[in-house]
Amino acid sequence: MANVLILSLVFPPDSVSTAQIMGELCVDLQAKGYNLTVLTTTPHFNRDPEAELRQPIRNHWGPVLRRSDYHGISVYHTFMPRKGKSILLRILGWTGFHLISAVAGMTTISRPDVIIAPSPPLTIGVFAWILGKFHRAPFIYNVQEIYPDIAVRLGALRNKRLIGLLEGLERFVYRKGEKIAVIAPRMRERLLEKGVPSPKVEVVPNFVDIDDLSPMPKDNDFSRRHGIQEKFVVSYAGNMGPAQGIESFIDSAALLRDE
Repeated sequence: MANVLILSLVFPPDSVSTAQIMGELCVDLQAKGYNLTVLTTTPHFNRDPEAELRQPIRNHWGPVLRRSDYHGISVYHTFMPRKGKSILLRILGWTGFHLISAVAGMTTISRPDVIIAPSPPLTIGVFAWILGKFHRAPFIYNVQEIYPDIAVRLGALRNKRLIGLLEGLERFVYRKGEKIAVIAPRMRERLLEKGVPSPKVEVVPNFVDIDDLSPMPKDNDFSRRHGIQEKFVVSYAGNMGPAQGIESFIDSAALLRDE
């Protein structure tokens, strides 16, 4: 069966959502007979001490490249400072991840038949392409967030030269990817607006393990405690911040205060 390389900025035991999605994807692909290898960073975004105890990370090339086992899958980690540390340290960590992963991908792992790289960051697509050229393997770019669109619309990125540079990088990654997977139909429409050929873009929604998360009876202890047994409840359980339009949630709560 084919060898699959996952090149991801985050992966278990980090518990951030993209890490969990990639972890579950790897387990499912392995169950179907694929051989998986992962190049990622040390936990830094949403650390889970219990998960780190279950998945100990040990030195491989000393502290430069470390290794763990995730359900029988070899996972290689480069050092990344914890979220919230200085910007300089994080830039160095990102740079180290790309460079060390590229070297490890050329020298340590088995030759992949396909490479899967989830965004962000945009640059991960460039290094997936480099490794793909080295191994003569196609890469699939999994777009979880469209950059630089998000940063521009939030006003976090205003420099026109930098925006132009990032848009050029974005076009390069889309052009070089064998397939581009997006998580929503509107994201696919946006990529088509950017000139990406329609046959190249596939909608692959994010998922949950229905064996682990299944519907409970509506009449349960939680609903009784909160008096919502007979109510229609809409809940949003994702990240809440400027990119998610948190103002809409606040305005909705104000409108429904007496409902």
